Amino acid sequence: MTGTMSENINAAARPKAKPRAKAGRFDQTSIALHWLTAVIVAAQLVMGWALSHGGDEIPALLTAHRSIGIAIWMIVAARFV
Repeated sequence: MTGTMSENINAAARPKAKPRAKAGRFDQTSIALHWLTAVIVAAQLVMGWALSHGGDEIPALLTAHRSIGIAIWMIVAARFV
């Protein structure tokens, strides 16, 4: 017989555990939200760079920049949920 008596009792008392996914693996929703956040943050950086260079399109870029910033906050909130 292998192991100690307490190990054998503890093993017998535990219900069968469900098989777990690979360690470190996330579900598809988490992965999609991660990459969506990454793409939108990259877009924010490009818009911020364009805003710093001025031009006639500043009001439209600023509106888009603010709107996408709100979208990022909503995605982050969804990720927390």
